[in-house]
Amino acid sequence: AQLNQEAEDEKQRLEEARLAEIRKAQVEEETKIREEIKSLTDEKVNKEAEILLSEQNNDTLKQRMFDLDNEVNTLQSDLLVAMNQVNELETRQVEISVHRQHLLESNDQGSLSKRIDALKSILNDAITEYNDNVKRYKQTKEELETLQSNSRQSNIRLEELRQKIEKSTIDLNAKRTEHARLIDELNNHSKHAYGVRSILESKNALNGIVGVLGDLVNVDEKYEAAYNVAIGNAANFIVTKTNEDARNAISFLRKNNSGRATFLPMDTMQPRSLRSEHQTVCDAFDGFLGVMSDYVSCESHIDDIILNQLGNIILTENLQQASELSKLTYARYKIVTLDGEEIHVGGSLTGGSKTTRNNPFNTKRLISKLEDEIHFLEEDLIKYKRELNDSENDLREVSHQLLQKQMGFAKIELTLTNKQNDLNTIKSEYEQLTNQSVELEEIQSGSKTNEVLEQLNEAKLKRDTLTESIQAKRELRMSFVNDSESLENTLRTLRKDLKVINESIANKQVQEAKFDADLNNQLNRLTETYKMTFDYAAENYFKDINYEEATLRVKELRREIEKLGNVNLDAIEEYEEVSTRYNSLNSQRLDLLEARNTILNAIDEMDAIMIERFDETFKKINVEFNHVFRSLFGGGKAELKYTDPDNILETGIDIDVVPPGKAKQNISLFSGGEKALIAISCLFAILRVRPVPMCILDEVEAALDVANVDRYAKYLKQFSSTTQFIVVTHREGTMSECDLLYGATMQQKGVTKLVSVKLKDAIDMADLS
Repeated sequence: AQLNQEAEDEKQRLEEARLAEIRKAQVEEETKIREEIKSLTDEKVNKEAEILLSEQNNDTLKQRMFDLDNEVNTLQSDLLVAMNQVNELETRQVEISVHRQHLLESNDQGSLSKRIDALKSILNDAITEYNDNVKRYKQTKEELETLQSNSRQSNIRLEELRQKIEKSTIDLNAKRTEHARLIDELNNHSKHAYGVRSILESKNALNGIVGVLGDLVNVDEKYEAAYNVAIGNAANFIVTKTNEDARNAISFLRKNNSGRATFLPMDTMQPRSLRSEHQTVCDAFDGFLGVMSDYVSCESHIDDIILNQLGNIILTENLQQASELSKLTYARYKIVTLDGEEIHVGGSLTGGSKTTRNNPFNTKRLISKLEDEIHFLEEDLIKYKRELNDSENDLREVSHQLLQKQMGFAKIELTLTNKQNDLNTIKSEYEQLTNQSVELEEIQSGSKTNEVLEQLNEAKLKRDTLTESIQAKRELRMSFVNDSESLENTLRTLRKDLKVINESIANKQVQEAKFDADLNNQLNRLTETYKMTFDYAAENYFKDINYEEATLRVKELRREIEKLGNVNLDAIEEYEEVSTRYNSLNSQRLDLLEARNTILNAIDEMDAIMIERFDETFKKINVEFNHVFRSLFGGGKAELKYTDPDNILETGIDIDVVPPGKAKQNISLFSGGEKALIAISCLFAILRVRPVPMCILDEVEAALDVANVDRYAKYLKQFSSTTQFIVVTHREGTMSECDLLYGATMQQKGVTKLVSVKLKDAIDMADLS
């Protein structure tokens, strides 16, 4: 026995040291994994937001491309009209110019006045063209300056949005970091005393630990200050199921030198309340709000503990009322106010400025507030990025317009110079012919207006403006196409990255769960077997030990203990534990079997209802199918049959038909037209049983001959009072029964138009004609 005990003691010391080493390595690895999960989760959130934004941007680009296509199509139609007008007016102007040139080249001396008039008209036209180009020059310059101003404003707006995005990103990262810190603080109980933390960390291995009192209650924010004062340090007391559980926990703390903690056993804590005479006094007092336990919510099993701690603490609105009520009750009760001031038993007062206590309520509230702020910041960030994308697209549109306008401006500058040179040349010829110096204003004021030339200039201006606009929109659309393709590639990459991140998170979470399970197993072994914490084992048995050798030595000691063949004195306790576990598992098994039977019964009931309703509807359709078939075929017989009547839920359906004058045969042997008419008969039978508000038929009668098409169309007309039909067809018999026809035509190449006709109106008009 002595050898056995010595071996057991040595094995225990080595196992404690080995478990402490394992725990140290696992904690470090688990901390690393949690940090990786947090980093991956943040990256996942960013990727998802980026994917959402990219999808929205891509949708926006596609919509803008669609709009640009429509705009270009409209502008091209206008451009075609403008070009035809220009060609027509240019022809007329050429005729005028040829006539004038003929007069100029005439050698008849008597025609000098005509030559002068002709040259004067040419000079007047040159002046008109010059003035028109000057006007276009000024107008183009103003438009160019406007676009340049718009471009500058857009760049300023882009810079503002980039600054907002940068600021929001910094704020969002800061708040995410603070949120993660508070969550970790709440989960790790870092604000609790050392003894409380030790109990909570070993909670799974200790019996009857319910939790910390402050974590088990909820209080409205209005009463939180009063609650903090009323509960005091009791917020950190540990609730246990029994007094024995509390004693075992204290023994656990003492053995491991893990600090101190106060326990509240549920089986020994008695409720406290106001004495009846004092309750009467309080009820009659103005400003008495009740006792503090009235304003705390919790699970019903700890009601007695709440009443024990708060059932005799009075709540008033202010300190003045608290002082008066304390005198009326002879200072026998603790009284707190909504502002967090208190009067102690005996009459002493505590108060002053409010301070934020380190309690779970503040932490939870801060976490909730941070979550709301993070949510709003994420929405703002998406909004700013969306606005940035829209602004960049708008700037790009302005840039393309600006580029076209700059090219147009350069072109008009050159044209203006040429027109000025032409004007000077013609002016010199006119002065030589008339042998006198003239002013352009006098010539222009004394001549008739060339309406053709003015119309031609206006038509050219319209043509050039349309051409410029179309070119800008086409180039803009091409840039949108390139951006859309780039976004598609980016989205594919982002989705692939997101998939990898999700897989990494899943793998890390599996690792984390494994480490948690391993840590719990190691902790259970230390606490259940040796009544020891990890910290105590590391502090006392973590020195000067080779852990690989220790592992081998533990195995060797186990073999030696087995050879000794000691009787297991804990067999009864082990049996009770296994029996309890067996009963629990068996109870769960019985519950599962009962739930399984309930589900199977529900499935059987649903199957029965489905069979009943399906069979009822099938029979109705079968009756109608025979009627419809006889109407469409002019006689005969038709019937629907189950292929497997004993298994209606999985059966197939056969169609047996006997057209008039034919023998019964398989449906596959009928012609295409007959098959189509049989299918139509089945469709009409279903509609007779279950009418629908609308039905779309796409060339279902294409295979029918003329007579059957007419029969089909007239039969279809019978359903128009209950069902609206949209029929796609090219058969005249069907179209003759329609109320409204829609036809597609292409009067211009590449441009499709829809034409609608009410058949009745068309017939009336035909009759009138």
